[in-house]
Amino acid sequence: MIKNIFFIGAFVFLTQFAFSSVIPELIKSSGSSTDYPNSDLLIIFDSTDVDMLETGLSYYYTHTLSKILTTKGARDFSIFKYGTIPFRLMSI
Repeated sequence: MIKNIFFIGAFVFLTQFAFSSVIPELIKSSGSSTDYPNSDLLIIFDSTDVDMLETGLSYYYTHTLSKILTTKGARDFSIFKYGTIPFRLMSI
């Protein structure tokens, strides 16, 4: 179990380190509201990983990178529900 926690922690750390320089470039090159005139939100990256244990217990890790294109999009997507718990989006 400790080994699994170590590998998950190492994976998360390395993933964050590897993508930390890529994310600003993805955001810049993804386009703007002039490229997508009818869109309020642009999904740049969306991924889900599942880690299932031998006991049947599973952990879901979702990574989503979104770009808000309009003021309406900022208002509409400032709060979203993940499962049954509302989360407030925070800008970097």
